[in-house]
Amino acid sequence: MNDEQTRARFETLLLPLMKDAYNLTRWLMKNQEDAEDMVQESYLRTYGFFGSFHEGTNCRAPAAFRVPKGRGSFARESADSI
Repeated sequence: MNDEQTRARFETLLLPLMKDAYNLTRWLMKNQEDAEDMVQESYLRTYGFFGSFHEGTNCRAPAAFRVPKGRGSFARESADSI
């Protein structure tokens, strides 16, 4: 698969989920700017590994949703300890 096909597949499968990823991250982090940054970072990271994504698997499982959840919990715990 070439870069253009990978990009098109990524846009088709994951960009429609970006709002869900943002809403989850915003809820976890309690901060709009941090949530926007985290979703952007997560999508960039996910895109880097998207070539190994197998069609038919759960596209909500990649880092686009795992990373914000993990980092959001850490951010909340860190803020609580300050």
